[in-house]
Amino acid sequence: MVEIQFLLMMDESRHNTQELVKRFEGMLKRDESFFFDVEEFEQITDYYFHKGKNKSALEVIELASSQHPMSAIFPIKRAQYLTAYDKMDEAIQELDKAAALEPNSYDMLVARSHIFAKQGKHGRAVHLLKKAITAAEEPADVHALLAEQYQYMGKYEEALKHHRQVLKVFYSDEIALYNIALCYEMLNEYKKAVDFFKGYIQKYPYSEIAWYNMGIAYARQDELKKAANAFEYSIIVDEHFIAAYFELGRVLERMGDYSEAARIYENSFEFDAPSGYSYYRLGNCYRNMKDAQKALTYFKRAITEDPELDEAYIELSMLYMDNGKLLESIYYIKKAIELDAENPDYYIIASDVYKRGGLYLESEECFKKVFELGYEEPEIFIEYSDLLLDMDEKEAALVMMKKGILKHPESELLRVVNAGFLYELKDLESCRKELSIGLELNPEAQDLFFEAFPDYSEDEIILDMIKNIKGGIV
Repeated sequence: MVEIQFLLMMDESRHNTQELVKRFEGMLKRDESFFFDVEEFEQITDYYFHKGKNKSALEVIELASSQHPMSAIFPIKRAQYLTAYDKMDEAIQELDKAAALEPNSYDMLVARSHIFAKQGKHGRAVHLLKKAITAAEEPADVHALLAEQYQYMGKYEEALKHHRQVLKVFYSDEIALYNIALCYEMLNEYKKAVDFFKGYIQKYPYSEIAWYNMGIAYARQDELKKAANAFEYSIIVDEHFIAAYFELGRVLERMGDYSEAARIYENSFEFDAPSGYSYYRLGNCYRNMKDAQKALTYFKRAITEDPELDEAYIELSMLYMDNGKLLESIYYIKKAIELDAENPDYYIIASDVYKRGGLYLESEECFKKVFELGYEEPEIFIEYSDLLLDMDEKEAALVMMKKGILKHPESELLRVVNAGFLYELKDLESCRKELSIGLELNPEAQDLFFEAFPDYSEDEIILDMIKNIKGGIV
């Protein structure tokens, strides 16, 4: 009820302000003498600032200051304008004038806090805002500003306290609700987030924002069914809530229900024009459903709608690669790399594409780029070594594996794969040594070995070697 009354008052105030501005402009045009009180001048000034008519607003401030030289609000208004344009020194001078007239003015304290905030002095901004609470007609506004400053400072617990104070007055404040969710996320306290939104929903069950944020918190905890239910309720409350459709779709994808996820994405098109990203998500669904043609269609629509959606180019590249269309695959992976040249995953995919096409030198250049970008996971050394073996560079392959082992001496994967390479090269003693180290690191590492070299799963030499090694491991 409080918020409804507030909205009605705002609507009435807006109408009154428009009438006031009309009267003011008429008197100016007719060159009539006029007098407006402080509140009226303030309304006119705010109207012009809101409309982006800054020059007009400043002219009003000058007129107002001449008629009301003892009012602090007009130097404050001038300071707010100057702050917006980063003229801090001039803004401070204006606020000093205001402070001389009204030392504890709410507007002056808030305006000064904005300057400190823009300067990154959030602690000083907080100090002033705490003083402003006692002078505020509506403390909830100051609580919102305090919460913002605490978030900048990384003090999310403090921020939460003030966001809750805002909700006591404006119970459906969307910004406060989203920021509460953000604070819990930054604190990694998803259970607390769920508990908060559960309590909130008990009071206000028709808040689509609360249902949505509760769904996010459930999803972060991998409680996917509960997350899906929350997003569904959010959509029931507001069928135009596009973000809820997307999050529901993503949760359904994680649950492996790609058909239902696709249906949800398509349903969202009734209320919002499809974006490149929505087509991309649909493409993912159909790719997982093994419908390559529909997947291709939607990924192509994605890049038509958003030519800079690099993820869609990647998917197109892999689809074409899976279908043996290497030229097309190369084209799309190159487009993805153009858009994000610092993503090592794209070069890894490109290396595979080039390798499949027999373009070994191009594939090798991709691996070099991956290392340049600082990505040195065990799998990269393995894949690079495998390429070198295909290029018949056996010594280089072994050197690459040694580099990987030096980088990751505790990697059982590197050890057993290196053992497999050595076995292929007929170096049985070195193979046995690497297998032994790998099995010492992880007694089940033979599973990794047979995943990498399935042809050896019935090789008697390998099986005897593993049996003997494991017999000696305590």
